[in-house]
Amino acid sequence: MNADYSALEMRIACIISGDEALTKALLSGKDLHKSTASLVWGVPVDEVPKDMRTRAKSVNFGIIYGKSGVTFAKDLYYDPSGENPKKTDDWDKAKEEGLKLVNDYLNTFSGLKRWLERTKKFAYKYGYVETMFGRRRRLPDLHSKVPTLKSNAERQAINAPIQGTGSDLTMLSIININRWLKENNKKSMIIATVHDSIVFDVYIPELPELSKKVKEIMESVHEPYIDTVVPIISDLELGVNYGATFEVTLDECMNIHNSQEFKEWNHEKCLSKYRKEIKELHGKGWEYKEVIDFLSKHNRPIKELFNDIVEEYSQESS
Repeated sequence: MNADYSALEMRIACIISGDEALTKALLSGKDLHKSTASLVWGVPVDEVPKDMRTRAKSVNFGIIYGKSGVTFAKDLYYDPSGENPKKTDDWDKAKEEGLKLVNDYLNTFSGLKRWLERTKKFAYKYGYVETMFGRRRRLPDLHSKVPTLKSNAERQAINAPIQGTGSDLTMLSIININRWLKENNKKSMIIATVHDSIVFDVYIPELPELSKKVKEIMESVHEPYIDTVVPIISDLELGVNYGATFEVTLDECMNIHNSQEFKEWNHEKCLSKYRKEIKELHGKGWEYKEVIDFLSKHNRPIKELFNDIVEEYSQESS
């Protein structure tokens, strides 16, 4: 089982800056990147197109990693080959778009903008920044005469308080979860961490209780230290190994009590994945024989998927 904090760095950026617009977006419960796109570009949330959501996601995370308008220009708007119809080969135009993107975003989230400015000033004055738990990151390169070192230190000044606070919360969760596992003589155990997620080797009969307790700890571990209305959310994934997990709800976990129930749940998730593969391959123009060869090569249960293949390809003649 993998327990992963959902958009943790954006939530911390919201808490640490006190930005009202970002707080409302997170409290709405709607897709965060669609919500921010809606606020920045004035489009109703339900009408935000995919490419606009992608841009919003890039700037949401890019800003807290200290990215500049020039970087966004390179990533989102510039293609020197001129082969991408959604980008331009005119660098000046791309740069203008990148700078405008950052300005529009920061004008929308003015609380975050003020925090960014305060944090940079603090870092230059004192030579360090802190997480919300007081852990310091010293930044001597802020006064370097080497431009690359100086700009890297400026990005770290913005990112360290946010990413560092996320790390603090993850480590506190690990400590509290591990203590609970030991005190209750559980067979399940923590086996790894990946960024802000915690990976477990689960003894299946313990899954209902474990999943509930893990979410409870991860979503409340901040409460003794940080007073906020912004929810901290943990999402769960379940699978036979770390590389083959599926999103799972707490209710689903509560209904898996033994290996057989897990196998049945996992099998249904796999079938759902394979059905999507069939649709995607058909959408790319694959013939049904090519799809069957692909499924066979990758050890998919063709007999169980046969009706899905027939239904998908029968649409061509209807």
